[in-house]
Amino acid sequence: GVIFFNKKYFTSKQILDTMPGLLSMAAAEGMDLAQAATILAGGLRGMNLDMKESMRLADAFAYTSAHSATNITNLGEAFKAVAATASLQGASPEQLLSYLGVLANLQVEAGEAGNAIKSAFMRRDNSSF
Repeated sequence: GVIFFNKKYFTSKQILDTMPGLLSMAAAEGMDLAQAATILAGGLRGMNLDMKESMRLADAFAYTSAHSATNITNLGEAFKAVAATASLQGASPEQLLSYLGVLANLQVEAGEAGNAIKSAFMRRDNSSF
């Protein structure tokens, strides 16, 4: 996990700030630290969150996974497709994950769900001009 963060140009302080969230996310589904680091780092950067928000994001992923028909790995795949657009539109990570959870309950595949929500955000943005 630490090696992944280092390769993605995080400072030592930023890496330490993510540790509680990283360990929490990995433990939530028994995934390895590298996989959790990939999802967490991508989510934090995609949503333009401070590294100290790692626990908040890890909790949101774990909650959505526990209350929908998906898992953290699939949520991470969908999340990376839409996080930056959602952030620009003012959506919180919790809102975005709840949308992804609803689509998972409707049996929409992770990649499709992320792209569908991204398209919806983009259409909403374009309709305001």
